[in-house]
Amino acid sequence: MGVAVSVVVPFYNAADTLADCLEALARQNLADGDYEVVAVDDGSSDDGAGLVERYGARLVQQANRGAPAARNRGVAAASGDWVAFTDADCIPTRGWLRAL
Repeated sequence: MGVAVSVVVPFYNAADTLADCLEALARQNLADGDYEVVAVDDGSSDDGAGLVERYGARLVQQANRGAPAARNRGVAAASGDWVAFTDADCIPTRGWLRAL
């Protein structure tokens, strides 16, 4: 069985909040192989991309085209049966994915 859920996190110059979001996603109460995190850098000029790699998420980069385009790019890169979205300034609870 492959990845059940892909979590897409679009971000633009969000280094100040992205680490907390990625930390919360890394602590979900699902097995690591059951979900993936796809973080889409929408042309940031800060170090958000470096944070993504530190948390083991998959990084997708594109020129700045806005949040909707970044979400669509994340869906295209996702390998899960289901796709969930959150934003870089959100901190999902530990049971967020299980509840979905």
